[in-house]
Amino acid sequence: MRIMAVLLAGIAWWANPAAGADPPRRPNILWIIAEDLGPDFGCYGNEDVATPHLDALAAEGRLYRKAFSTAPVCSPSRSALATGAYQTSIGAQHHRSHRSDGYRLPEGVPLIPELLSEAGYTSVRVTSLPPEAGVGVSPKQDLNFEVPEGMWDSEEWSELEAHRPFFAQISLGEAHRPYRGGVGPEIDPERITTLPPYVADHPVARQDWADYLETLQSLDAKVGAILDLLDARGLAEDTLVCVFGDNGREDFRGKSSAFNAGCHVPLIIRWPGVIPAGTESDELVSLIDLSASALALAGVMIPESVHGVPFLQEGTPSREFVFTAKDRIEEAVDRVRTVYDGRYRYLRNFMPDRPHLIDRAYYDRTNPVRALMRDLHERGELTPEQAKVFDPSRPPEELYDLESDPFELRNLADSDDPEHREALGRLRIALDRWLIETGDLGDVPEDPAAVDLGRGGGRGRGMAGAQGAGRQGGRGRAGGPARSAPPADPGPTPPGASGPAAPAAPPERDEDEPLILSRLGMMYVGGRTVEAEGGGRRGGGRQSNVVEQAPVHVLIPSETTRDLPVVMVPGLGLTSYLYLSTPDGREGWAQIFAREGYPVYVFDEPTNAVSGFDVGPFNAVRSGRAGPETLPVLMVWSNESAWRTWGLGSEPGVPFEDTQYPVERIDQLYASFTPVVGGAGGGGGGGRRGEGDAPAAAGARGGGRFGSGVKAAGLVALLEQIGPAILVVHSASGTTGIEASRLRPDLVRGLVMVEPVGSPTDPDLVKDVFADDPFLAVFGDHFEVRRMQGRYEACLETARLVGEAGGRAEVIRLPDRGITGNTHLLMQDRNNREIAEMIIEWLGDQ
Repeated sequence: MRIMAVLLAGIAWWANPAAGADPPRRPNILWIIAEDLGPDFGCYGNEDVATPHLDALAAEGRLYRKAFSTAPVCSPSRSALATGAYQTSIGAQHHRSHRSDGYRLPEGVPLIPELLSEAGYTSVRVTSLPPEAGVGVSPKQDLNFEVPEGMWDSEEWSELEAHRPFFAQISLGEAHRPYRGGVGPEIDPERITTLPPYVADHPVARQDWADYLETLQSLDAKVGAILDLLDARGLAEDTLVCVFGDNGREDFRGKSSAFNAGCHVPLIIRWPGVIPAGTESDELVSLIDLSASALALAGVMIPESVHGVPFLQEGTPSREFVFTAKDRIEEAVDRVRTVYDGRYRYLRNFMPDRPHLIDRAYYDRTNPVRALMRDLHERGELTPEQAKVFDPSRPPEELYDLESDPFELRNLADSDDPEHREALGRLRIALDRWLIETGDLGDVPEDPAAVDLGRGGGRGRGMAGAQGAGRQGGRGRAGGPARSAPPADPGPTPPGASGPAAPAAPPERDEDEPLILSRLGMMYVGGRTVEAEGGGRRGGGRQSNVVEQAPVHVLIPSETTRDLPVVMVPGLGLTSYLYLSTPDGREGWAQIFAREGYPVYVFDEPTNAVSGFDVGPFNAVRSGRAGPETLPVLMVWSNESAWRTWGLGSEPGVPFEDTQYPVERIDQLYASFTPVVGGAGGGGGGGRRGEGDAPAAAGARGGGRFGSGVKAAGLVALLEQIGPAILVVHSASGTTGIEASRLRPDLVRGLVMVEPVGSPTDPDLVKDVFADDPFLAVFGDHFEVRRMQGRYEACLETARLVGEAGGRAEVIRLPDRGITGNTHLLMQDRNNREIAEMIIEWLGDQ
């Protein structure tokens, strides 16, 4: 009865506070939000993993078995959590939207931290812990609306001790890919028993699942450190602690899917002296119920905008249904709504002409099981239940009995069983009612200006404008009127070499004007099927997979005014997001070039690092169990080496004096890194003066040092599909561009090289390949520190040879043009638009 007593006393006091009287004692509230988390701890019955701190927390409080996020991806789920309202009701349903269009929440939708601050709580989004905790936390917030100033009172842990009661939020990113293990016992993939049956029992899948479980052990250690800190600072007894995931685990049918694993999250709540220790609950809980409960326990009158149920308030009726919603997730446009009654789960697919597994560049790059399952499907080696996600279409309705079929393998929507028919009809009605009562906005076309495809999986920002999503028609969006959708996708036919002539200089454009694309999506190029005998940790047996296949982002403007497309190739170990975004929310080079009428193709790293062979050594390095020296062909990026290598500063947090790189958003840089296993063989790179002709020739032929032979093959495969193009290559991918130009000079009509490795100095090669096409090399500042002299001199030699052969070539150092403050990552700098438009103007003058 204590919960009800606290609540009633709080409401009475706030309605009529007695003169001089103190308000009733209300609990501190701490949310520990972990990214991409399923109910897979030891306390949930998983014997494959060791999570002693979370198990102890459950033993001291209550474990909820049927808790769900409102969306299967972070930003809409967190938007709902921050407001207590379904994201579909407030215009926040699309992942990574409204980052730069000034969209505000509809009137009458307050934020939970603000309401609690007004009620006397100190609201803190903790972005770092005291040094004695020995662990770091994530600053992630990720909301699909303009965040008002003053949403939080502070970001400092010290405020929790100084001002009580407090409402605090701590984010932990361990379970977000790439996985970070290294704590607790090593998990043998051969011995795991909890691999979901919708995933093929394959060594790649087993290793990936083991890596996920090991990262849960790292997460467990961090939760333990936070709980120990509460104890040490005397805060534990008065603090209600909630540990949960922002969305489900990122496995093959989890995060980003409409299936149960996408939204099913763990929830453990400890409130000493109030919630009985060691209890479990099967009641239905939506995460927005945590928002409603926080308000109720603080004595705040719950606003009409809040859809959550204050389930921690004694006497509140339990939920009858849990609802979830899937909408656009980056470039994957979709709309699915689901309802679950504790046994039966109903899915309504508003776009049944699309498959369950819609291509997503970020997941295809970071999740090796997606590539594995795609390969096994093409070989016909999946069960029908595993393969159904690859069907080109899906049923308009799906119904699953989670008691008998917890992994949703058998669709009962067409069953003649009377019980199934009754459940189908009942859940249809429940969903129809919910859509109306909550004002679901999923049928309103998305404003192109609201789209943001910048960072994958919670690490990016910035693409303003892309193809709209959702059905046509409907009412206006909450917070503003609906806008017309952009032109429909005309199909996958790539642009050829013909078209209007390029203007001499880019036209004047309003940077805030939405970028309308007629085509936005992915294509896959190159690749080969390989087989090998398995071994090591992952066991024996014959293994096969598609390797060296490259995903490519496609951005085709609605008005194509240039006669050649542009292909952008990021440097070694960097991903396509180098060109697709900037850390501070502006358009990347891909969007800038598309605005000027260029069809743009952004080449991503071929998947030779997740090839179906033994990646155990890589995972050992990544988790800290082994050093980089154990795997000499693996590029391992670290905070320290990245700052020094890329010219960001002398050490983390200390930029060069005149740098313009937004160092406060350095997470964008690390999110752009991807592991790359180099090809066998020596040579590679080259192109530096003073190293002799042999290294330069090796660089020009895609030597093995940078694995550029693999990338060049994929790049040639792309050019063979889209026709002649201009290449924009960065750093070590200079060798890739040179090799592709050597192999298919008829398909490369211009080369822009950004601080490249491998600029050719062989006169015959330059004359044969480059004399008829423009050559531009661009270098930034911090020149000597980054040891660019060899690259620079090689480019000068290339330009001289091109000029002697009658071609057009130039080497530009940006400081000589008055453009300073650049790092090696020119395309992410704060003046990235100025640099891009300089290149566009140079190309237009040819």
